Amino acid sequence: MSNDGTLLASVSASAVLVHNLALSSHTQLKGLPSPDANPVTCCLFHQHSRTRLLLGIGRDIFAYDATRPGSPLKTVRIPGGGDIVGVTASPFSKTLVAAATSNGGVALVDLDKDNGYVTS
Repeated sequence: MSNDGTLLASVSASAVLVHNLALSSHTQLKGLPSPDANPVTCCLFHQHSRTRLLLGIGRDIFAYDATRPGSPLKTVRIPGGGDIVGVTASPFSKTLVAAATSNGGVALVDLDKDNGYVTS
């Protein structure tokens, strides 16, 4: 659910739908990888931006503008062996997010940086 309660994302392994509760409409995100290789494992609306949707897919974080579902704004690859199992946004920054991986790692990502990856 977006921070203002107007958008709701519903996720399956192969698709992400964004429901606009104010307009009673929905759109499907485009540009996702094949669900056979990498299913969507987590999603989160960023608390500082009602339309920024973050998805964990395989070893990548996809950042979408939920009002422009054509392709992700940014994709950040998390190095290491584990797939992303959780994503959270910093309450103090509009660009910092953390991703937890299946091998027990945590990666810090700055969505404003060119490659995005900061440290793990």
